Amino acid sequence: MINDPYVETIEHLKMKSKLQHKHRQLNEKCLQQLIIDCFSLKQKLKHYYQKHHQELSANADNLDQYFRYRVRTNDLQTKIVQMNQSIDTYRQQYRNTMDQIHTLSNSIHKSRNGLCDIQS
Repeated sequence: MINDPYVETIEHLKMKSKLQHKHRQLNEKCLQQLIIDCFSLKQKLKHYYQKHHQELSANADNLDQYFRYRVRTNDLQTKIVQMNQSIDTYRQQYRNTMDQIHTLSNSIHKSRNGLCDIQS
């Protein structure tokens, strides 16, 4: 073989070119795999967010419903307390009225007894 620097340089450049071509092919293959992996991760992330968005929406609906029931329960409790107060008031008025009737009844009986004593 001849030790020609130009031949060595050409051979060296050919080898370098082949290596670069192999590296380029490997890089393209890696890039394609990265694109596929990226798309796959993007789909998984999208699915994850959709799932959790649905769960959060369901939880928000349940929470809204809970608060509506809670407000309604508080309103009903307030009405029950008011009705109990009204019932207590009516009971007291009934007792007062019954006391007045009893007092009047006793007065009438005393008056009748007094009239009967006078007539006898």
